[in-house]
Amino acid sequence: MFLLHLVCSRVLEIYREFPALAVPMHVLGGVAIALWIHASLGNLAGAGVLSPIGDPLASVLTLSLTATATVFWEFAEFTTDAMGITRAQAGLADTMLDMAMGVVGGVLFVVVRATIGSASES
Repeated sequence: MFLLHLVCSRVLEIYREFPALAVPMHVLGGVAIALWIHASLGNLAGAGVLSPIGDPLASVLTLSLTATATVFWEFAEFTTDAMGITRAQAGLADTMLDMAMGVVGGVLFVVVRATIGSASES
């Protein structure tokens, strides 16, 4: 997702032409982050680094860490904008929408995973 984001923003400059594409990209970024976090929790438990955790706790951790990652992503964008390296943020409303869409991606991942898990148990 990060590589796709770089190509869209730096190479194709697609967000200048189609700024609304940033919304689904942030949702997909949230899904990708949540997937990585969930897989990492499973791998750490499998390696004995963490005790095995149940699905409810894994979902809470996945969503919480996804939200935290979106906040730090926006901190990074703010920092690079302030340093004059990028112009990624278009104001407070843009930043809040970006974070909200990242969290929506995390929620989408958790809900879909729970739904698929429930369906496979039936």
